[in-house]
Amino acid sequence: MECEADANHPWFALYEQADACPILFPTKLSILTPSTIKLINMNKLKRMHFWTGFIGIVVFLFTGQYMYHVYDHLKGLPDGTRMIFRSGHIYLLLASIINLIIGVYLTWPEEKHKIVIQYIASTIVLISPFLLLIGFFTEAHLQDLNRPYSSAGLLALFGSSILFTYIGMSDK
Repeated sequence: MECEADANHPWFALYEQADACPILFPTKLSILTPSTIKLINMNKLKRMHFWTGFIGIVVFLFTGQYMYHVYDHLKGLPDGTRMIFRSGHIYLLLASIINLIIGVYLTWPEEKHKIVIQYIASTIVLISPFLLLIGFFTEAHLQDLNRPYSSAGLLALFGSSILFTYIGMSDK
């Protein structure tokens, strides 16, 4: 049986080709079957979420020390600036905990379109701590309490939570 791997296929075409192409993907060895490829991808994604969350919590601790040592417990700062530092600090914790929880509890949906949605939502959640960290260091010094990075990070968390809810509710 002749078959070729098509590089133009979407990412999920790999496990479709595992059934159609025993030469490239020998299922007799049970190495690259559709279920093991899904498991490998899920484990990578779970590890990315877990370590992003874990490192984010460590960074949260360091941002607390940063406020303590560099800004002397935020004493003497205007109320708006102090509020932005503290809220940015807590937002970073929120994004880190969400990543950590996803890293522990992520499961695969059955339908392909839900897998694509899950990858999109996961990517958004993985990006949000970085946006919030940039916001922590830059937004306190902006005029008019403008928060472009934190707003984007929080909206990313909100949007991805809607996507994960859709995936979870429609499987039941």
